[in-house]
Amino acid sequence: MGSVVRNVCLTLTLILTLAGFTRPLTAAEAVKLEKQLWTSENDALPHLETAIVREIQHNPHSVHYHYLLTNVYLRRFLQQPMQHKLLERALQMAQQTVALDSSSELGYLALADIYDMVGRTDEAQEVLRVFTYRSTIKRSWRYYVIKAKIFLSIATLDNSLALLRQALHSEGALPEIIIPYVIVMLDSKHYGEPQAMATALETWRAHTPHPMFDQYLAALYNNADDYLKAWQIYLELLNRDPDNRELRRNKAIIAYTYMSKDEEAQQELLALLASAENAGAFETALINTHLGIIYLRRDSAAQAQQSFLQALHEIGEHHDNDAILDIVINAYRSAAKFHQLVSFLEQLNIEKPGHPLYYGLLGDVLVKYLGDYRRAASAYENAIVLDPHNSQLYSALGLARYRLQEFEQALLMFGKARSLDNRDATAFYNEACVYALLSRNDEAIYSLQRAIELDASLRQHAREDSDFDKIRTHPAFIKAVN
Repeated sequence: MGSVVRNVCLTLTLILTLAGFTRPLTAAEAVKLEKQLWTSENDALPHLETAIVREIQHNPHSVHYHYLLTNVYLRRFLQQPMQHKLLERALQMAQQTVALDSSSELGYLALADIYDMVGRTDEAQEVLRVFTYRSTIKRSWRYYVIKAKIFLSIATLDNSLALLRQALHSEGALPEIIIPYVIVMLDSKHYGEPQAMATALETWRAHTPHPMFDQYLAALYNNADDYLKAWQIYLELLNRDPDNRELRRNKAIIAYTYMSKDEEAQQELLALLASAENAGAFETALINTHLGIIYLRRDSAAQAQQSFLQALHEIGEHHDNDAILDIVINAYRSAAKFHQLVSFLEQLNIEKPGHPLYYGLLGDVLVKYLGDYRRAASAYENAIVLDPHNSQLYSALGLARYRLQEFEQALLMFGKARSLDNRDATAFYNEACVYALLSRNDEAIYSLQRAIELDASLRQHAREDSDFDKIRTHPAFIKAVN
């Protein structure tokens, strides 16, 4: 135990040396810090860790801040599950929290949460049982949340929800932390039943009013195409909180998507963009993305492309980059503006070079929607230069060469795809098609047999594929497809 404490102290000393000196947080600020710990994005964790360590510097015996530091390490571990040292630090901090005050619930709750997270649910439940039997220890809302998580199963969903309701009505409860658990559990209970989910949320909303219930319910109605109900909820929320940027953005999205209020939506989004100096990169990117969609609807191709490119510049290499790109591409596809999509992807490759994904997407659009196989082949070749071990790119290039009737080149590409992934059924199948067209019957049948072994659904496809007309009466072909 001595080495554990020593390691923790060394860690704290190092961080404290870097953190500098500030005044202790007030009680209200401490509550805000705990709320931020569970509601902030992952990139805010280093700042929160520093803030919590500073408070431990002011009060080395604070059980609460030791508990919060435990949860920082837990969140970081969830972000980087291969970093086992983070889990070790969390466990050490939880043990130290218990040692600091064995009459406080916080250390026990942290230990139970850690055990549950690593699959040692029986030990987590035992920790809570030990804690429960110690009647002198006061229980807070945190206790009911942890218990709801640890004792959760499909059979006990209602019990866990009852515990969360108790948590919400406990003194000092932080709904921003509790309500996401409620929503996740309700979603599990009513999976595939949107009307039942909406009814359940309406019930919770009536008994425990909170904007988080309102916002989720609005999103649920929106996804169920009941946008008038969603619109009404956003209006009610904005009457109470007119400066809420997320609400304003969501209302604008409904306005142009479902109510043909493009001008109103555009003005709101532009206003949000003009006041976005303290907004995060994802929010700014999302606003630009939806502005781009409005411009696209109005056939303002240049403005749309500029907004979309700006969105991707804002998001940078953030993990949400792909999500924004998906929205943009789907917008072009939904509008059937494929030439404009090609122009956007070509400009994206100029402004953000070095991304094989962008070249791959360009090739896909040129093949699927425009039938421009020559330019598609060039795009795939550029993608392969940047990502030479991606079998799917070789398959795509092979297919483009096949469409151009450059069969020998196509065979080379399908062969490369197979060498990189010997379970790529599509590469084997396409190779079989080319061999059949070249009357290389034995090779065609061998590749087809291998493709069908990997994906039995290709058997029916081969029966109807005109590429095999030259060998359709071959006994080995008949045997392969039957």
